[in-house]
Amino acid sequence: MLGGCSATAPPASNVRPREPRVNTPAPYTDNGISVTVNGLWKDGYGRVIGIDGIATNVSGEDLQLCQITFDVIDQSRVKVSTALAVSNGLKAAQSWRFQASFTTPYAVNFSSIESGAITTIPAKGFTVGHKFNPARIDDLSPGKSTVADAKRLLGPPTSESNIADKVLLQWLYGEGAKSAHVAILFNSNAVMLQIQNRTLVGF
Repeated sequence: MLGGCSATAPPASNVRPREPRVNTPAPYTDNGISVTVNGLWKDGYGRVIGIDGIATNVSGEDLQLCQITFDVIDQSRVKVSTALAVSNGLKAAQSWRFQASFTTPYAVNFSSIESGAITTIPAKGFTVGHKFNPARIDDLSPGKSTVADAKRLLGPPTSESNIADKVLLQWLYGEGAKSAHVAILFNSNAVMLQIQNRTLVGF
């Protein structure tokens, strides 16, 4: 009679896997905004969904809107996402604890976060960007509307960014006490995925 030998499971390890190291930008100042990145931002399940930090308005004037972007780069130096944070109003010398969320899900590895553009709208006396009707945003439908539809309804975008196999279009406008920022994500076929950000003041 042959005796069977049962396999014994290895003891569970109490050591948690270390989080991959990600290079983040050193503190910097651009367009009157001083930025310090603290690290990665996680949701309640421990998933990395963006980055967080502190931004301070050192421009000497109150701002109606402040937008900070970061480029998310993989080991091959390919941009795989953008992290975006928007503040509705930022007074002179005021600090803002921002959380910049990724515009695309964290589905690939990345090795560094690099500083992107900082866009600001002064609290008064300036007109910025191309005027558009924010109400037309509701006429766009994820999975159906296209880049052409968005441009027809909202006019030419302020910026257009290619992120891996997706495209992020942004519209920014400010005049007097009014300001509007809209960011919409499209897939490689130019079909709308989602509204990434919609910030309206005075509309």
